[in-house]
Amino acid sequence: MHVKRFREHYFEKTVSQTPSVPLQRKPQGGWEEREIVKRKPKASKKSPQRRSRCPLNIALEVFGDSWSLLILRDMLFKGYSTFKQFRSSNETVSTNILADRLQKMTADGLIHATRCSEDRRVIHYHPTRKGLDLAPVMVVMMQWTDKYEAHSVPGSKIAEMVKHRDSLVSELMVQFDMV
Repeated sequence: MHVKRFREHYFEKTVSQTPSVPLQRKPQGGWEEREIVKRKPKASKKSPQRRSRCPLNIALEVFGDSWSLLILRDMLFKGYSTFKQFRSSNETVSTNILADRLQKMTADGLIHATRCSEDRRVIHYHPTRKGLDLAPVMVVMMQWTDKYEAHSVPGSKIAEMVKHRDSLVSELMVQFDMV
């Protein structure tokens, strides 16, 4: 279980299963009662609270953080699907951030998660149609970077992706069984 989910699971169990006021160790020794503070309920995943209804704002809230598009890039262009593979990416995302982004991307419908049949501890992540629809956006972002910034990908490779953007998306759809 990921750390955040473990904490939420553990916290909810300790709050709901505690019949009386819990005790806390005093610094001088002995025990004292402490107050249980219940968490506020989370906003519904089906109707997230948005800063505004502006389409660009909504897009940035869904995939505009530093890691979501990089995780999606690794999925689409490098074939990564497990936590361990994403963790080995060049950008070295920390485990708690990676777990949080995978959970957020799943909740936002960009990816879906399935347990490995051979090893139930391993979860495989794959893009949804909604996530695949970001591939052309990512190609345009790479084209912009190629025009204005120094980077590690040969310009000819980016030009090829831009030229064959539609076939690239079609290939990805076949690769992820969405035809």
